[in-house]
Amino acid sequence: MAKISEVIYNSNAVENSSLTLEDTEKILLKNSIPKGANLREVYEAKILQTLQKFYLKNQIKHYHETIF
Repeated sequence: MAKISEVIYNSNAVENSSLTLEDTEKILLKNSIPKGANLREVYEAKILQTLQKFYLKNQIKHYHETIF
């Protein structure tokens, strides 16, 4: 399974984001904005990270409700 940073990088790359995988990992894992990064693209990456976490949390909750 791909890491969340890879999924977000690939999603943004499809939309012609200038962020590299390394840039995306810095933004998501270190809360660091690479020099010269487009702030719109930085915010898009952070928003997708938030959405991924929300989705996974709700999937886990739904799974537990189904099982128990």
